[in-house]
Amino acid sequence: MTTWRKAIFVAGIVGLVVAIITLGLYFKTYRTQKQVDQVTQGTTTEQGVSTNDPVDVVMDFYTPWLQAVRSTSTDPYRSELTARPILSGALRTKLEASKGHAVTEPDPVLCQTTVPELITTKMVYKLPDSAQVLVMAKRKPEQALVTLKHLSNGWYIDDIACSLGEFAPAQEFSFEQEGYLLKSVPPPLDSKHWYIIYEENNVKGNFEALFFDKESLCVSPDGKKTTCSTDTFVDATKVHVYGQALEAGIQVNRIEFVK
Repeated sequence: MTTWRKAIFVAGIVGLVVAIITLGLYFKTYRTQKQVDQVTQGTTTEQGVSTNDPVDVVMDFYTPWLQAVRSTSTDPYRSELTARPILSGALRTKLEASKGHAVTEPDPVLCQTTVPELITTKMVYKLPDSAQVLVMAKRKPEQALVTLKHLSNGWYIDDIACSLGEFAPAQEFSFEQEGYLLKSVPPPLDSKHWYIIYEENNVKGNFEALFFDKESLCVSPDGKKTTCSTDTFVDATKVHVYGQALEAGIQVNRIEFVK
């Protein structure tokens, strides 16, 4: 294929993908705006946030909760910890509904069946609009996965999920798709990020932002592996992406470039 024909071909792919994603964004933005309108009428206007680091936000809630659980004169519910404004409205409702849970059931915040002496934290990830922190107790397999959201220049605790053992996806990769790299994206997508545009279940125009670190590998068509450098990426390049799905996008483990 001559150079000018290849340029026309690439431009055609980019134009087609942008058209598809623009249409998809129309419907996605409509749904998102509708959700925002609903939330604004409910808990968002009352949502408390903290400008502290996500780990500190988590410990500021977990420390008094552990103290209340260990107390002989009160408990987290009588101390009204479930009503803390740093919690999302949904989480406040979820924790309040757990009041009176059986002693054989894990504590809904600590995720432990026996009260730990101490708790420790571990940052899972931190992105501009979301973060996750693990809360663990020494020599105990149970742990709490705390999800935080960013709002109005601060953080709040959106959800708490209990898991057994070191948190990780059940499969090696929670995201595995073939598609096209694209950075020339229409608003409200952020053109500072690279995206993968892919088809799933016969639906075109799906997209995910890609996040890289020093462990992200790029594999050329001839099998050569290098640390990914997005400076070398080209719009409409066909790739196979393997990574872990986060709320904000995909943490890339490996990208294989397809001929």
